[in-house]
Amino acid sequence: MPMNISAAFVERGQRWRTRVEKGLSALQHRFQSLTVRLVRDVDFQLPMAAHRRFWSGPCRDSDLIEFLARELADGGLFLDVGGNVGVYSAALWKLRGNIRGVAFEPIPSTQTLLQATFDLNGVPFAVEKAAVSESRGTLQLTNYAFGQNNFWITEDDGRHPTIQVDTISLDEWCGDDPQRAPGAIKIDVEGHELSVLRGARHVLRTHRPAMVMECHAQAWDELGVSRHELEAEINAIGYKRVCDRAGRPVDFHGARTTFHLLGLP
Repeated sequence: MPMNISAAFVERGQRWRTRVEKGLSALQHRFQSLTVRLVRDVDFQLPMAAHRRFWSGPCRDSDLIEFLARELADGGLFLDVGGNVGVYSAALWKLRGNIRGVAFEPIPSTQTLLQATFDLNGVPFAVEKAAVSESRGTLQLTNYAFGQNNFWITEDDGRHPTIQVDTISLDEWCGDDPQRAPGAIKIDVEGHELSVLRGARHVLRTHRPAMVMECHAQAWDELGVSRHELEAEINAIGYKRVCDRAGRPVDFHGARTTFHLLGLP
């Protein structure tokens, strides 16, 4: 059997396996929630309305979640910037407990799912209903429901449903309050990374929280994001090491696909 045909059969088989597991999980929980695997045999519940986020097997970001869990001290504060439906926040709480957390999520329909995830899993984190950016103001985002990825719109061509959301910078939100000094941070903002970093210069350089940042390199040029300035912002934080999830140096200028950046305090 030709290799491409064999691979297609394997892929189709995996899709059907995931569908069966998803259906069985929904049935088990009376179509109110779904069970998904995090790491170390730790499971958690997703609200049924977030079913598009269901996965089969361990979480594909388990290495990134474990990195944050190792670096965050007891009682430390985790900032989930781009909280979406709460996978990272719920994962850290399930793994660690005895930590604090705040998830920033600007899309109203996703906020509802985020809070539902917290309620289902007993996660005592706060939800901030704003987008994180360079300063206080507004931002235009897509407005897809059910926890789908929403992204920054710089030119509205009418192809996407959109929404204007309030923005705040992390420097303003954290201020000089020691209770708001982060020990770990996850940033997933679909190409808006540079603005988030610029609005967090003081807090990041002062506290150097362990960082996982999803870098949407394929969108930077179209969005007008300077790769040189983004690299300079990261370097100015003063991390002991900056690398990708495999431990390799990050190539800001050559990257053309999404990758995860890790900042080690």
